[in-house]
Amino acid sequence: MPPRSGRGGTKFVFPTDISSEMRLRSANKRVLMGMLSRDELDVLLSHCSEDSLRTFSTVSKSVFSAAKGHLYRKLCIALQGPTPENTHADKLGVFIKRKELVNGYASYAKAGEAKVMLWRAGPCWIIGPTSEVGNRTAFVQLEKDSLCPEAARGTWQVAMTSKKWVAAPELQCLAGDALVAELAKAPPQLALDGPMLQHLNNKVKGLFVKRKYLVNGYPSYAKATESRQMLWHAGNYWTLGYVEDLGTTCGIAKLSEGCLSPGAARVAWEVYESSEKKWVEVPELRCLAGEALAAAQREAAPRIALQGEVPQNFHNFKLGVFIKREDLVNGYPCYVQLGDATKMMWHAGLWWMVGVADELGQARGYMKLDEGCLRPEHSRGMWRVNKRDAWIEAPEVRCFAGCSDTPRRRVWDSNSGKWVGKDFWVFEDVGGSI
Repeated sequence: MPPRSGRGGTKFVFPTDISSEMRLRSANKRVLMGMLSRDELDVLLSHCSEDSLRTFSTVSKSVFSAAKGHLYRKLCIALQGPTPENTHADKLGVFIKRKELVNGYASYAKAGEAKVMLWRAGPCWIIGPTSEVGNRTAFVQLEKDSLCPEAARGTWQVAMTSKKWVAAPELQCLAGDALVAELAKAPPQLALDGPMLQHLNNKVKGLFVKRKYLVNGYPSYAKATESRQMLWHAGNYWTLGYVEDLGTTCGIAKLSEGCLSPGAARVAWEVYESSEKKWVEVPELRCLAGEALAAAQREAAPRIALQGEVPQNFHNFKLGVFIKREDLVNGYPCYVQLGDATKMMWHAGLWWMVGVADELGQARGYMKLDEGCLRPEHSRGMWRVNKRDAWIEAPEVRCFAGCSDTPRRRVWDSNSGKWVGKDFWVFEDVGGSI
């Protein structure tokens, strides 16, 4: 197939008598070799049959998918590990190799954060502000002679606020297969859970499932049964926000650290307070994964009681004692009402729901609690009841946890000097005040 030279470089002419499959095989080879322009590819594809185009599309996607993994191994490195007093922990993370050299050495841009770079200056590998690229101004440095940072065998140092350099012996630079292996350790599920002030956004709590896509070189997560809410890394932060802001720093909660998994973080989460337009640190908000998450799911109270005054007695008969089932629903404990197996409690999307068993797992029901906590009795939020498709606040309704140490207790009446009735179940208010 002879090339034709013309304005704009070498043009390839494909005879009209060859099959679509032959054209596509030739095109695929030239695309991979960088010999075929986008315009030439468009012309070629316009002469192909529908079946051939479908085949080509499938092959191209496979090639692209495979290429991404190899590119990641060749272009990405990650600086991971603890720093003294968590200083500059947000400057660590994934860095992507640039085409441009700095001082004759490879240079790297921080994934998702254009203001931080990694380069070599003099005898040191430097992580510093982009505005100082090429200079010795650094947040973190490694004084070692090597052609690339991952090959250096020395101790990284961190610039403290006291203007002193302090060693960070556990800090390491990962690359290639070592980095890919570390990414693979990211938990398939994790949960944000823990007590929060009531005026903060309780929607940050909940169970998240790992997606197959990386975002800014990091694992990313979607909330179980509510995929609009997601968790990803953006530059200096792990960010919890909504799908339309995926990859950016826009969110409702953040974690200022560059670790490859939010469960490995050593700093506190912050939640955005919209009324005062500021970030509030929430030290008791924890990221649970692996055995810690499994333990939290197992430790859910064996019985809970939903009690309190319901506005206008609407769905009052839905209150009562609920017994925990062995299976999870949407990754959360679920409960069946004592004495009526047709009524259940479960978590769906952003809510704890009380509804009929036939709708188990769905965001439908008679009552709901707008919170993602792993256990409904730990919530400080407000329950609502459904009144003709309108949700009415029920501030007196609370969820109590049944004591698990002594399943039944007897009550002594000191006035009569007698035991009252038979055995009793004891429930505790463990959620705190609303």
